[in-house]
Amino acid sequence: MKMKTLSIVCALLAGGAVGAGAQTPSDTGAAPAARTSTPAKAELSRGDKQCMKHAAEYSMAEIEAGKLAETKATSADVKSFAKQMLDDHQKANDELKQLAETKGYKLPDSPSLTQRAGLKMLAASDADKFDKRYAERYGVKAHESTIKDFRKEAGEAKDSDVKAYAEKLLPKLERHLSMAQTLEATVNPTAAGQKPSEKPSEKPSEKPGSASAPK
Repeated sequence: MKMKTLSIVCALLAGGAVGAGAQTPSDTGAAPAARTSTPAKAELSRGDKQCMKHAAEYSMAEIEAGKLAETKATSADVKSFAKQMLDDHQKANDELKQLAETKGYKLPDSPSLTQRAGLKMLAASDADKFDKRYAERYGVKAHESTIKDFRKEAGEAKDSDVKAYAEKLLPKLERHLSMAQTLEATVNPTAAGQKPSEKPSEKPSEKPGSASAPK
């Protein structure tokens, strides 16, 4: 009986020793494992946001104008130019969306209010005016304005990725402008600065005897 009681006591003491030996990290003073966290995205400057906003609105306006030209243009040259604008600006806009996502910046989802008004006017253009209006406004003028803005904004960009995007896009815009100027000269030579051919002025024929007699 004594031996049985002694065995039980020893078992209890052994269990207590094991329990005392199991220590939590807080008991040993060890620091808990650090939690991994996603680094915060750097805030874009106002100028960088403006550059991305302008680029998105401009590309969307060119895409919408190109879609209109595909269905309403009568000139094969205009249709070909519009297809090029659609492809190039859709690609540029897709790249911009990816960049904006990495920067945590939400781009506009439509052209600006002024651009939307211009697109409505283009859509309402008669067939005989559409080609000229498209080539002038969305070919030449839009590219001239955008190139001017992009040069300024690329030079002032603080974010290296935004700056690289703008600098990459500029040569394409300049090539588009050159193509647009050629197109405008074809469909609307007067607006392109070319004067229509003029017939040489003819002197009125003098009637016999109308010349004054020498004094």
